[in-house]
Amino acid sequence: MKLCCWIQWMTTWKIRNSRFLTTPKRIVLSRTENSVGTRQLTQLKPVCCFSKAKNDETKPCTPFFPRCWSYTRFHKLDDEQLLRLRDEEQRTWSEISTEMGRSISSCLSRYQLLKSKEPTNLHFTREEDLKLKQLVTQGLSWVEIAKQLNKPFPYVCKRRYEDTLKNENRRGEFTEEEDSKIVELVQKYGAKWNLIAQELGTRTAHQCLLRYERVLRPFLKKGAFREEEDILLLKLFEKYGPQWSKIEKEMSWRSSVQIRKRYYTLEDQAKRNKNPWTREEEEKLIALFEKYGRKWTEIAKEMGNRTASQCMYQLSECMERGELEKILSWTRERDQELKEWVELYGNHWIYISRRMKYFSPRQCEERWIQMTCVNNSGGGS
Repeated sequence: MKLCCWIQWMTTWKIRNSRFLTTPKRIVLSRTENSVGTRQLTQLKPVCCFSKAKNDETKPCTPFFPRCWSYTRFHKLDDEQLLRLRDEEQRTWSEISTEMGRSISSCLSRYQLLKSKEPTNLHFTREEDLKLKQLVTQGLSWVEIAKQLNKPFPYVCKRRYEDTLKNENRRGEFTEEEDSKIVELVQKYGAKWNLIAQELGTRTAHQCLLRYERVLRPFLKKGAFREEEDILLLKLFEKYGPQWSKIEKEMSWRSSVQIRKRYYTLEDQAKRNKNPWTREEEEKLIALFEKYGRKWTEIAKEMGNRTASQCMYQLSECMERGELEKILSWTRERDQELKEWVELYGNHWIYISRRMKYFSPRQCEERWIQMTCVNNSGGGS
């Protein structure tokens, strides 16, 4: 009797777990049709196939390519949704992560920031960057480094070092070799971005994730949104709110990053003041630029009736007319400051421009090239 029960149990276990006892033999592509308004979108969906014998029919299961969490910044609607899910609905962090399309750690960290009464210390000064470099060379853990730098979360120090201070990591455009290697490693490891970054050797885990999610993910539609897609997006936002993962399921040919960015672009366009700029507005804009630098969000708040992109575009026109020569002139003190930042950050012009306040990454890079050319010519003579 016991032997018969044991044989029956083993047979049932083998049938239920036969998918895990065999290795994947191939990946087939199945063609599906998605309709958006009057436009038909044809997609190829990857299907992972398993079989116990050569003559067995293939059985579709979960997609082979992993889904990536959204790593874009939290907006006001995202913060409201996070607080509602956690405080009012008492959801678990796993449920919140699935609902918002973000990792558990990012949701938890953002929630702690929103709930913290004391001001958060997330920005790094030049002295803190130098100390961070020294602590990393000493071989300390990120938890110990965060304590010594008085930072609230260890991952803040890790991201700061890997994205900004680690000179081995490349910056700028990805090469074809890097793209093909990332796709190969994703098929090998899945969504284990730390392993992928270590084997790639030239990029951080965050860079690999964003590159795959925004560019390399298979069957991802790129380019501008059509009118039908904008209408569908607005309807889905009315239905789901800022639940980008749910909207992504309805618009599977677009990533959550694309959907989120497009929605806020449409929202920005709706709020725009389309009246021409007056001379009083331009004078106020120049004064705010001298006060805040390239902090366009702060400038837009002070302007009241203009968006951040409008302020940035209008200031570039004022620059072309030569109205910002006094503010944007390079002095000996600014050249020395630029030299110090380049010694610390290398060729990471985005971070350097944030320290230089008034100058864009391109302006900082062009000025540094001029300075190096002058030094080389002076040394040669």
